Amino acid sequence: MPYYATGPFHINDNGVYFDNIAIKDRFDGTGVLSGGILFDHLKNIRMDTRIDVNRIEAINLGASAGQAFYGNVFANGNVKIRGPFNAIQLDIDARTVKNGNIHIPIDNASQDGSSNLLTFKEAYKEVYVDPYDVMMNRLVTESKREQDFGLKLKIGATQGTEAFVEIDRSAGNVLAGRGQGTIDIEVRPSRDLFTINGDYTLNSGNFHFNAMDIAKRDFTISNGSSVRFNGDIMESDLDIDGIYTTKASVATLIADTSSVSARRTVNCGIGISGKLKEPQLSFSIDIPDLDPTTKSKVESALNTEDKVQRQFIAL
Repeated sequence: MPYYATGPFHINDNGVYFDNIAIKDRFDGTGVLSGGILFDHLKNIRMDTRIDVNRIEAINLGASAGQAFYGNVFANGNVKIRGPFNAIQLDIDARTVKNGNIHIPIDNASQDGSSNLLTFKEAYKEVYVDPYDVMMNRLVTESKREQDFGLKLKIGATQGTEAFVEIDRSAGNVLAGRGQGTIDIEVRPSRDLFTINGDYTLNSGNFHFNAMDIAKRDFTISNGSSVRFNGDIMESDLDIDGIYTTKASVATLIADTSSVSARRTVNCGIGISGKLKEPQLSFSIDIPDLDPTTKSKVESALNTEDKVQRQFIAL
């Protein structure tokens, strides 16, 4: 993701100072770079820089294993970069603009059902260890441990940016939607820290539902559905409703072909609630415009959750 910078800077014994350098991206988004790189006679080098941006490409990350999030996002806002090079802190306050996408993958499939049926023992062998190698390895390990990069991201999401919550990407259960909300993300790799907080309300979207490869359908997300992030991504609260509309004969539900054999509009509803680590699914079937007698028969035929689930899958 290249950026282009043009403008003056000056240097003295205390640092390199950026005199409002103009920056732009490949899509003509713009920004201004100020502050500088501070030091004391080329010692104790540290960042104290600010970037104000306007409609700039802020995120352009492809999917990769173990990535906390990825996507392509354009934003207005500011970025503050502070601290020594081995402990850089990024503070970002931004609001999305233009069209973009952000993906939050929740993939636990690789951990499910894994077991070691066979265990192999390595044959004993004596190995000479060079003390110098031990010392150098320890120095490298300590150097890595001293790295303390930190990221704090506050983002105001708007409807131009589509959000994808990949509940189970391998199975194809993916929630996609457009909405708005304010989300705070903090990342600190040295402490294995990734937290996300905030509320995201959906105005539109869809949920691709895969029931064990038996039924695959796209449900339209109801306006007002929401995801509330509570720190640990797996502790996020889901409150999502979706509808899939099809045509079916009511006769198959009530075992009565005398007067209801015509195919009617059937709304299949799916509700997703509870925590993201263990989402709860609920199902409903609604057939509008039924006469009172037929409606009573349908309600009787769908009077248990098990019956609703069976007919839901069939529909």
